[in-house]
Amino acid sequence: MKKLLKFLGIIATIIMVVWNLVEILAIPAFFALIGWLNNYPWQYYAATIGGFFVIAGVIQLICHFVFKRLEKKYESALIRFFSKIFGEKIDEQQ
Repeated sequence: MKKLLKFLGIIATIIMVVWNLVEILAIPAFFALIGWLNNYPWQYYAATIGGFFVIAGVIQLICHFVFKRLEKKYESALIRFFSKIFGEKIDEQQ
């Protein structure tokens, strides 16, 4: 029974990793689809998808510093994602 549960846990982990990657990449895929349907040049893709990741990074930095200033705990979605995958807490590493 334990082997079955361990196997199901591995399958569920793989499904969750794929699901989280789909959530992260859904908006850039939407921008790529719009560009493909409208036959936009490569600059459109570079500007929209690159801009999306730059804006997401800036938002993560702002949230980090605002919550640090307010002395509240904040974990970004990416950190929570990796802690789910690897089963670690950020506090344990420090």
